[in-house]
Amino acid sequence: MAKRQAALAIAVVIVVALAVLAAYHSHTASQWWEEVRPAVEADLGFRYGTPYKNGREVLMIVEVEPAGPVATAGVEEGYCVQGYRSVASFFRDLDNARGAEMELRMTRPDGTPVTVTVQVPRRVDRSQAD
Repeated sequence: MAKRQAALAIAVVIVVALAVLAAYHSHTASQWWEEVRPAVEADLGFRYGTPYKNGREVLMIVEVEPAGPVATAGVEEGYCVQGYRSVASFFRDLDNARGAEMELRMTRPDGTPVTVTVQVPRRVDRSQAD
């Protein structure tokens, strides 16, 4: 009986620990998304959208800043990013490539595949902005 109670107590502790860990991960992922995604978009000069094309959701570049790194690489509005299972993984890779070049597989609006090389700038400090 004592072994059974000890095993139950351990199981409860594990379940509580996993719940706390899941809540923490969810909070940090949400915080990361709300901080990093807008900074990456601003620093690289683009905005994305996830419209449906041929019945599938796609990661599409919907706006390009004319002098930004994405435009300099030759990306235009309507290009679709290929090779990512999620929008978050795309932004995570861009954020991790700060200060380096990154190749992106994309398709043009007409479906033609293209690979572009984007110079990903270091993080811009916006805390000093007016």
